[in-house]
Amino acid sequence: MTERKERLPYRVDKPIELQELPDRLIELRKHFGLTPMEAFRACFGKKGATWSNWESGVAIPPLRAIIQIINYWGINPSWLVMGDGEMLNHG
Repeated sequence: MTERKERLPYRVDKPIELQELPDRLIELRKHFGLTPMEAFRACFGKKGATWSNWESGVAIPPLRAIIQIINYWGINPSWLVMGDGEMLNHG
């Protein structure tokens, strides 16, 4: 029996730009005038150096954290993950 591959209903044109994610996190944080610790506390309600680790590339934010960042600040998901469009969702 031949294995059948299903086609995605959309086309994936551009890979996720994780190597640029730290730069976008820095830009986002500076846009709101926060230090890394303040940004993490504001978004996640906890103390910690996690945001600094994300900005330095030591760690990559898990998907749950990326979703929280997008929702908390109204960030355009395409901008945060792939660098496309404007930072903030308008509307």
